[in-house]
Amino acid sequence: LFTDEPVSLDYLSPNTTITGRETHFTLFGDQLFALERLVVGGQTLLPADFEVNNSGTQLTFTRHFDNAGVNSITAYQGAETASLIAGLNVTDAISVDTLTSNNARGADLVSDTQRNEITLKGKGLTGDIQVYFLADELGDTISDSNKVEYRNITGGIAFNTPNTLPGTVYHVEIVKPSTQEHYKVAQSLTAI
Repeated sequence: LFTDEPVSLDYLSPNTTITGRETHFTLFGDQLFALERLVVGGQTLLPADFEVNNSGTQLTFTRHFDNAGVNSITAYQGAETASLIAGLNVTDAISVDTLTSNNARGADLVSDTQRNEITLKGKGLTGDIQVYFLADELGDTISDSNKVEYRNITGGIAFNTPNTLPGTVYHVEIVKPSTQEHYKVAQSLTAI
């Protein structure tokens, strides 16, 4: 089973996760049973921290990462190393610190007669996000009919409100398929 062949790394699956999420990873390669340690995103894993299949082609481990960034993976076998440069992308989990409207009557209000610009500031508001403007009391659910087009701004996103009904309370939901996130913004907006 054990040979003098060097360890090689092919790819990590999944190769993207979000900050704070405990994730089960599988590293694919060859001769993985010969690893003495593995360093992923600054975290050192020893053989007790991972499992390798009998053929030495798959290594599994579970970890969470607190900091966003692109991370390399380095395997150590004696004096030899093998690396996957940019093997793991950790993105910020979606969070919204503020949601504001540019409505002249209040930052938590939207007009039923003209469009307002809604600004969301927070983290994780990049990549393949989808933004929805919903009214629970109207029975709205996530669909193409209430998806809004947004634009990236420094520290967040902005969009213009679609038509609204006076007296109705609206909220924003954000879906990010690549990280399987679904985030409902706590702050709501009332149409006047």
